[in-house]
Amino acid sequence: MIATFSGTVVETDSHDSGYKFMHAMIGDGFAASNPATLLLDLRDLKYVSGNQMSSIVDQRIITKVVASQICFEGLNNLYRSALFLNPSDEIFESVEEALNACDSAYRQFLRDGRKKTIAADF
Repeated sequence: MIATFSGTVVETDSHDSGYKFMHAMIGDGFAASNPATLLLDLRDLKYVSGNQMSSIVDQRIITKVVASQICFEGLNNLYRSALFLNPSDEIFESVEEALNACDSAYRQFLRDGRKKTIAADF
């Protein structure tokens, strides 16, 4: 499944509706299509910092992100400091690169013989 978001996400104590919207839209996509992987196209999303983004990118299925300069630094920091993952394995410059990474990760997942998790935390 590919989900594209644009605009600005702000994380404050009184404002987190951007994250709630993203979470709801991804949840609806999961309910409708039961995807094996999730590709988040965030190239047009302004994101600087905030751990609430971890609930969007840290799903129980394989998730890869396409990012641009307006969100790369914030996502890079999130992956390193909050998710403890190597950003170069998770964040890509193009949809094609991210799709290839999703495909490769899913094939590895199947080779490992793990049971597929088909639902995220929604």
